[in-house]
Amino acid sequence: MDRSKSFVQRFGNKRSKMKTYTLDQHAGAKPLYGQVRDILYQKIVDKEYAPGDFIPTEKELEEMFGVSRMTIRLAVDALVRDGLVVKERPKGTRVLGPRIVEKLNKVTSFHEEMERNNVDYRVRIAQMDVIQADERLSKHLHISLNETIYRLHRVCEISRTPFLSMTSYLPRSIDLPLENEIYKGSLYAILEQKGIHIQKVDEQISIAYADERLANELGIDQEAPVLKRIRLSYDQKGEIVEYVVVYYRPDKYVYSVSYGE
Repeated sequence: MDRSKSFVQRFGNKRSKMKTYTLDQHAGAKPLYGQVRDILYQKIVDKEYAPGDFIPTEKELEEMFGVSRMTIRLAVDALVRDGLVVKERPKGTRVLGPRIVEKLNKVTSFHEEMERNNVDYRVRIAQMDVIQADERLSKHLHISLNETIYRLHRVCEISRTPFLSMTSYLPRSIDLPLENEIYKGSLYAILEQKGIHIQKVDEQISIAYADERLANELGIDQEAPVLKRIRLSYDQKGEIVEYVVVYYRPDKYVYSVSYGE
């Protein structure tokens, strides 16, 4: 089945057969757009509208629910804010696949993020080598210019769809193996085996635009927006042990921040 097709292309013109809904319009009832949103939400959860599908058009939804175009737009906008769908003009509104949700309330490794989200991911590319630190890297790692450091580049995918490209830089004072295959698991676990425990991280989140290499790795268009995440990791002695730059496909990742207890 070609899930990139519109609702009508996939199922034919079924307006006369399309299921219709009677909404609660009594005083005190939930707003109509909220009722529409809830029904569409359940259809997405039940995979009646599966990831990659385009939901019915605004006109079809008007007929399905017997409400105005404005009500439909409010309902769909709510689904967009929920991260369930994305509007792709002129194609329509597409259902998004599963996304990783990272909650910023404690130090976690990438591997732990995936486990917490029950995501079965695969490291498609893992390349470990040794390079000389340029001015930017020497500044972040607090080392001398041209000092040799480790560079670990990884590309990860979910269900054969790439969603993350990350490059870690680590000081050579840490004795790390150079075999690529080892790094298809958790880097933090390897560090812990060396007696290094990450106690603190500093992070920056920003928007970047994919260059040719990144576009090829993530399967997106060149110049497409991506989420850029920079992390400095400190060990129990307060020393910097990793500087990592991560690029995420925004349709596959949500960054959530929680405050307080």
